[in-house]
Amino acid sequence: MRSAIVCAAIAVFLLSGYAFADEPEAIVVGRRDVPSFVGYVQGQIIVQFKHLSGVNALASPVTGRAGVGVASLDALAERCGVTKVEPLFKGARPKTLNGRVFDLSRHHRITFDENLNLDEVMAAYRSDPNVESVEPIGIHTVAATTRTWTLRRLGTSRPGTPP
Repeated sequence: MRSAIVCAAIAVFLLSGYAFADEPEAIVVGRRDVPSFVGYVQGQIIVQFKHLSGVNALASPVTGRAGVGVASLDALAERCGVTKVEPLFKGARPKTLNGRVFDLSRHHRITFDENLNLDEVMAAYRSDPNVESVEPIGIHTVAATTRTWTLRRLGTSRPGTPP
């Protein structure tokens, strides 16, 4: 009887930790050899629409602006000089995982007049009720050197040669 109570207590302890667990947090490690942030792409932002998905719009030959068929977003496109709206993940469809819906088809890259202030354009899109989120596109450097000790551990001394 006593062992059954102990087993039940352990099971409750383990299951309660699993049930109340939050999503994993990222750990940031300060390393000097990690590529660094350079800045943001001028004239482009990533916008997640609330209800639009898979929209593709190029500049009209008449107006020179790209519209998506929603009045408030088309007014923003006119004000910000938007020339292109394209899906960030072409062909994406909504997926459900653990009861949550992930819909990458609502993420779009918007190209606008490079002379406009990036923060002002992002603020304008954030204030629109049809927009869920807005992000700038970050530029990061990339390290392109190989480390010979890594190659030796893999059993080769040069890239592209079999072990």
